[in-house]
Amino acid sequence: MAETLVYPLGGCGEVGLNSTLFVHDGDALLVDCGALLSVPQAPGIDKAVIGFRVLSQYKLRGVALTHGHEDHIGGLPALLSQFDIPVVGTAITLDFVRSRLERAPAAEAKRQKPRMHEIKFGERMKFGPFEVEWIRMTHSLPGNGALCIAPPSGRIIHTGDFSIDPTPVHGEPSDEARLRELGELGGDLMLADSTNSERDGRTVSESQIAEALEQIVGEATGRIYMTLFASHLHRIKSAVRAAQKHGRRVALLGRSLERTWRMAIQHGIIKPDPSLLIAPEYLKTAPRDRVLVLCTGSQGEWQGGLHKVAHGTESKFNARPGDELVMR
Repeated sequence: MAETLVYPLGGCGEVGLNSTLFVHDGDALLVDCGALLSVPQAPGIDKAVIGFRVLSQYKLRGVALTHGHEDHIGGLPALLSQFDIPVVGTAITLDFVRSRLERAPAAEAKRQKPRMHEIKFGERMKFGPFEVEWIRMTHSLPGNGALCIAPPSGRIIHTGDFSIDPTPVHGEPSDEARLRELGELGGDLMLADSTNSERDGRTVSESQIAEALEQIVGEATGRIYMTLFASHLHRIKSAVRAAQKHGRRVALLGRSLERTWRMAIQHGIIKPDPSLLIAPEYLKTAPRDRVLVLCTGSQGEWQGGLHKVAHGTESKFNARPGDELVMR
């Protein structure tokens, strides 16, 4: 029987470019196709993607997605401009993919209607010789899953990004029961997310962070600027709850946050409330102690919302003494 080969094309020892290629007897499956945002060693380059030359050597059967973060889907526009293959993921993951394709540069936009297939947790799909099962895992956005990949020669567990959160603010916890079942069945290889694995203890539950946010918002006396990843839907939900509890309206700084906000409403993560959002043009007259601004740029990105606030380039979002900054 032919061996199954595993090629980590990106994401090992770096934050970004997450892509892993599985090959069995000439057939190939790609898990995730991420981008690397900002390349310090290459000034002027805003984004990098994996090289696709290796993919041309095999019959690429499709892409299985673990979740919708940019470092896992950001390379898809470039990939789909060269390969006509199915893209499979959960409903919200595919919505992130559609949004990413809509914003793709012209050079990457040759194939704007890829063959996308929605999958639910517990379901399986065949990619040539590979059978793949999606397993629910908690992370900073919903629809996140681990993959059980079963080629003819064995069983592989690919965890994707995850945290073991027993009390998530939205959705169900990780499917630990299924993971135990697979462990008892035995496996040949496990590819695991290792972010912060060298630190003792466990990740704080998102529900605990939500409680801390409510306290911070309740004690603040000025305008609050809260910076986060635009795709961090769970943290957005927690911020909305805190704002509503303490009588604040929410302003969004960043187009990516506006897109995510609409997606959160569409998927029922936050409830539509016309009175909650405040348009930037009304910020000048709104009491500062009644506004919570959500902005991007939590990692100091020059194009992020926080950078604009710090440098005063967005007059409607000007910061004053007495305002507070909440970092993710």
